[in-house]
Amino acid sequence: MKLLIEEYFNFRTDTAYSSKEAIEKVQINLAKGYEPYRLILTDINMPETDGFQMTAQILQIVKDFYKGADPLERVTVYAVTAMNDSQIKDRHLKYGIKEVLTKPINSEKLALIFGSLFEIGK
Repeated sequence: MKLLIEEYFNFRTDTAYSSKEAIEKVQINLAKGYEPYRLILTDINMPETDGFQMTAQILQIVKDFYKGADPLERVTVYAVTAMNDSQIKDRHLKYGIKEVLTKPINSEKLALIFGSLFEIGK
C-alpha cells in the first residue's frame, strides 16, 4: 500500500510496524511542532495493541496537545482488515475510526478517501 500511495498518488508516507511505534511517531511530530498526521491507515491486528486501541490513544494525545480540541478535525483514521466480520466493522465509530476497509484495498477506494480529505479533483 505504501508504494501505491507514494507512486500512484504522489503522497509522502510514514510507516510504523507496531502500535507503539505509531503512537511514538505522532508524539514526536507534535513535539517538533508539526501537525499530526492528516490520515492514518492502520491494520486492526497489530502487535502490542490492536488498531482500535491505538487509534483511541493517538486521538487522546492529539486532543491533549490541542487542549481539548476535537482530534477528528485534525486526524482521520481508516482501519484495514482481512477479516470480513461485521462485529469488527461495527466497533469503529466508538474508537474514532472513520471506516473499516476490507483487504485488498484498491486504488479507486484510496482515490475516494484522498479526494474527500485533500479536495483532489475538485
